[in-house]
Amino acid sequence: MIMETSTKAYLPQELAYVKAEWGQDLLQGNVIKDADAKGFNPGLIVLLLVVGLLLVFLVGNYALYVYAQKTLPPRKKKPVSKKKMKKERLKQGVSAPGE
Repeated sequence: MIMETSTKAYLPQELAYVKAEWGQDLLQGNVIKDADAKGFNPGLIVLLLVVGLLLVFLVGNYALYVYAQKTLPPRKKKPVSKKKMKKERLKQGVSAPGE
């Protein structure tokens, strides 16, 4: 049963009947059933929208990452300076040329 609000003035006996009828609906839980028929909760819609956008963002990032791993060439190693090469040779026991 859907409760309708109206501006009608009730007589005292009618008012008692309306209160009793609404009270019975509340006890049976009919009011909650009627709330479902009105549509989705706006909070639920916002939550679903935010979760959906987050999911699209994460899946998109993963797809771009996989694509980049397949198509981009590997990174070039930094060139080793002459100073570091000299230190490495000295550690290995090989003297640098010219010394």
